[in-house]
Amino acid sequence: MALTPDFTTILMTNPTAFSRFLRQVVTNGFPVVFLVNYIGFFVSSGLLRQFNRSALPQIFSDTFARAGAFVALHVLIYVFSADWFGSFGGDRWTALGVVGPTLARSYLFENISGVYLYALLPGIVITYWPAMPNSKGNKNGRFSARPTILIMGACLSVVLMVTALSMGLTQLLGPH
Repeated sequence: MALTPDFTTILMTNPTAFSRFLRQVVTNGFPVVFLVNYIGFFVSSGLLRQFNRSALPQIFSDTFARAGAFVALHVLIYVFSADWFGSFGGDRWTALGVVGPTLARSYLFENISGVYLYALLPGIVITYWPAMPNSKGNKNGRFSARPTILIMGACLSVVLMVTALSMGLTQLLGPH
C-alpha cells in the first residue's frame, strides 16, 4: 500500500475504491488474522501447560497449523467473495486460482495479504514469549538468546510455510 502512488488519495476521493478496500479488510483481513491467531493460541496452549518439554515440536505444530489455516481461510474467503460480491468476475475457479499466486507474493508485501501475513507474527511472539523460559533446556530466562532465536524461527517458519503452501497450490491448480 505504501508503494502504491497516491493510494491514500485514491481511497479518500473515490468512494467505490474505499468501500471495496474496506470490504476486503473486513471480510478477509480481520477474519483471517483473528481466526489464524485463535487457532495458533489453541494449538500452542499445550506448550504453555507442559513446562518440561522441548519447545521445538510444539513450534512445528503451531507453524503448520497457522500457515495451513492462513492459506485455507484465504481459499474459502476468495471463493465466497466470488459468490457474494461478484469478485473475480463471479467465477469460483478464478478465485481459487489466484489464491496461490497472491499469497506466494505476500511475503514481499506485494499485496494486502502481506499485511495480513505479517499481522500474524505478533500473535506468535505473544504466544511463545512467556513460555520459552520454562521450556526444557533453557536456564537463562526470557531474554536469553535461545528463546529469542526460537521465537524468531517460529515467525520466519510461518512466513516460509505460507509461501511454500501457496506455491504448491499454484502448481496444483496451474496459473490463472
